[in-house]
Amino acid sequence: MKSLVYRLLVLCVCFAFFSTASWLSFSLSQLFNQSLEIEATRFTKVDKYGEYLSPNDGPWHCVYDSSTKLYWMVGRDDESPFDSYWSYSWYSEKLNIGVPDAGSCFYESAGCGTHHLISKANELALCNNKHWRLPTPSELLTLVQPSPKTGGATIHHAYFPQTKKGDYWTASHSQEVTTNALSYLKEGAVAVSFRTGDIKVLPYRTAAYVKLVSSKR
Repeated sequence: MKSLVYRLLVLCVCFAFFSTASWLSFSLSQLFNQSLEIEATRFTKVDKYGEYLSPNDGPWHCVYDSSTKLYWMVGRDDESPFDSYWSYSWYSEKLNIGVPDAGSCFYESAGCGTHHLISKANELALCNNKHWRLPTPSELLTLVQPSPKTGGATIHHAYFPQTKKGDYWTASHSQEVTTNALSYLKEGAVAVSFRTGDIKVLPYRTAAYVKLVSSKR
């Protein structure tokens, strides 16, 4: 009799444990999905002419973030000047700071700097906008989130599908390079990693990615 009671108690405990675990797993999944839905309502797709699109329409070249009132260049996969594959060294023509031609893109045979992409985006009025620039670190960090796609970049993949799992330049410059192996280069600019969500200082000559932003239209 005692053995039967003991077995029944064990079964009850096991049932309670697995029921609680299943409920907790379901609740966490619900919370995660709800957070993605909330993030999705922030964003609106914008086509190359500057027209807003519905969530299921495309193609889109930019995204408007209603929470920050910022427009973002999405990054393409079409070998255009706005292809997300191209990389850029950090350079400011206005300040004459940085390294101008150490990145790689098809439209500048000598090499590419961030100033080339900014100039091209404003010249072509990407998404009917001529106010493109590098984002501040705090602006770019607003796009960082746990990746909704396993192994993907730490960004909302549905709206920024071509974002690379790498470093993206910001406008912040003249910062001390803290990486020991590169400390001899002394100064660089701040980048945000869409692999880890961290910020770092990279030497100006580093070939990193770029996601331009605009607060105007």
